[in-house]
Amino acid sequence: NLLINENDSVLDIGTGSGILSIFASEKTNKRIVSTDISDRALQFAHFNSYLNNCQDKIEFVKSDGLEHISGQYNCVLFNPPFNLTPKTHKGAAFSDGGEDGFNIARRVFTHLNDVITPTGKLQMISLSMGSNGVPIILNEIKKYLGNNTNIDYTKLYPKIDTKNFLNAVFYNNSNPDIEKYFHNISDSSPEYFYVFLTAHKNSDGVIRELPSKIFERKPYSGNWDERI
Repeated sequence: NLLINENDSVLDIGTGSGILSIFASEKTNKRIVSTDISDRALQFAHFNSYLNNCQDKIEFVKSDGLEHISGQYNCVLFNPPFNLTPKTHKGAAFSDGGEDGFNIARRVFTHLNDVITPTGKLQMISLSMGSNGVPIILNEIKKYLGNNTNIDYTKLYPKIDTKNFLNAVFYNNSNPDIEKYFHNISDSSPEYFYVFLTAHKNSDGVIRELPSKIFERKPYSGNWDERI
């Protein structure tokens, strides 16, 4: 669930269809700023806001990450491209997260403190490599928001083996560069996680997993097109 209060100012980065902004509009009384780099995505998001009768509550801005964003927000929503993508493959703009999956996310994290209030929160969904039961994305966020950031997260699926996951995504591609990539990734981060998280700035506490009754937890089927 989106943790948004009625007086929260909200920034939705990479809105896509606009679904997060539309849900946020039901929770806050303030105007929402919704961004995307894609003109086509913004057109669909704007149309969807009309379908849901919330067009007056959402301001749509074309922006590459935080490039054209000013001011600070109590809540930042972020659903970035997060698919692991070898250099030898070019993924779609909405899915290509680079070799570790964090290329786009990391660019936003670098300047996130400029747009989030001192006690604000980041809510995002991401795929993440990890090990020993812990997704790497948690440390990435703390690196930029600060160690005094408390992160609650829900694993939407049980962890899976990274190499098996990548093989399913790329359909057992025999390209030697892909094979080398699989090997390096699985050696460094053997586990893969699909998580929804909330990072609270300047909030003491331990990283913990929230119980989830919303999402059905089942093993990944190996069918990339049915992953959600």
